[in-house]
Amino acid sequence: MHKRVAVIAAAVSVMAATSLTACSSSGSGGKNSFTYWSTWNKGEPQQKILQAAIDSFTKDTGIKVNVQFDGRQVFKKVQTANNTGNVPDMVDDASENLLGGANSGILRGVNDVYAQKIPGEGVPISSVIPAAAISAMKDKAGQYAMVPYETLSTSLWFNDETMAKIGATPPATFDDLLATCEKAVAKGIACVADDGTIPDYNAYWITALVMRYLGPNWLRNAVADKTGQAWKDPKFLQAAQDLQRLVKGKGYMLSGYQGSKLPAGQQAWAKNKALYLLMGSWAPADTKAYAASGFKYNSVAFPSVPDGHMTQDFNSVGFAITKKAKHPEQAAKFIAYFLAKSQLTKISTVADNIPSRPDIPAPAVLSSVQKQLADAKEPSRYLDGAQGAYPDFWANVFDAADDPLFFGTSTPQQFVDKLVSSSKSYWSSHS
Repeated sequence: MHKRVAVIAAAVSVMAATSLTACSSSGSGGKNSFTYWSTWNKGEPQQKILQAAIDSFTKDTGIKVNVQFDGRQVFKKVQTANNTGNVPDMVDDASENLLGGANSGILRGVNDVYAQKIPGEGVPISSVIPAAAISAMKDKAGQYAMVPYETLSTSLWFNDETMAKIGATPPATFDDLLATCEKAVAKGIACVADDGTIPDYNAYWITALVMRYLGPNWLRNAVADKTGQAWKDPKFLQAAQDLQRLVKGKGYMLSGYQGSKLPAGQQAWAKNKALYLLMGSWAPADTKAYAASGFKYNSVAFPSVPDGHMTQDFNSVGFAITKKAKHPEQAAKFIAYFLAKSQLTKISTVADNIPSRPDIPAPAVLSSVQKQLADAKEPSRYLDGAQGAYPDFWANVFDAADDPLFFGTSTPQQFVDKLVSSSKSYWSSHS
């Protein structure tokens, strides 16, 4: 076992001996069933994969899974149900939603689940999931909030053929990126596409730059600073200045990006009207239906800055167990069952996504992302965890300051000043 995985395994095994056994005694009739609410809609590839796994799990173990496929609003449904007795034993969703649920007391830690052995493999879950991914799932209490089965990450996407057409190579530094912008514009191609009506997509750029200059967790900690003074860090201003170099570059941004509605921007990118799309690993799946003929998807980690940090976000979809679960032991058995290579491989081969196990190859179109995750020197959370930890602040303060900067209507210093004043005002009424 790899040394860093062994550390995780040792940590999770401390609680394993008692937690599941103690919890599984609650409720009645729990030995042969459990309830599960899922983030997938009927007909989606992941839904079909999970349903097939449920069917074979029931056949192999005799444990019935009462599953509901509720779609992307599943966790809102769990939050509402938490005030009643109708709470599922298990839920799956995106990591930031589940971490929020753990921090608000709706979900319990799953340290003990990581110690579950995978059927047919005889090893604990903790030995097949990268330590970086596990540690990124830690809640405020220091417990692991979820077990990921699908990994997402943000990368700089491009068409290999377009890159060759403009006579450029993938950028290693931010200055390289701006140089490729010049080459793209010279060939009549915009540099960057974006759907500006999606604030989080806009925030990908400043977040990536901030994490390059200041490392993981800085942004989340700055949001939590009730004085607002953290935003005055010179490196934060430098990140904003670099972003301005991009958005103010003549012809760099796809025309009309400020008001573009999803999927218009990414559609234009896939039709070779722009060189880059900064997007999650779902970019190929979301755009392949209208991509130009012969479009060759490729991606690199966000470019470096001088003396900076090389972070890579681990944004996952995975399983969590509710605090009010009556049958957590049965849910944990299913989690271990689904993490078996024989099941999880289908996330790659059928759903065209990256399985949480690095020993399962990603689909070819996402192999570059899987390598970025494997090479990550400093793992981070989606949007540095700031949006997930402070969703109201993020929407009403950070996005409100970032959009004008990203649209080129405010200066870097105005961006900083607005965050300083707005943060102080926000926290004075949200203490």
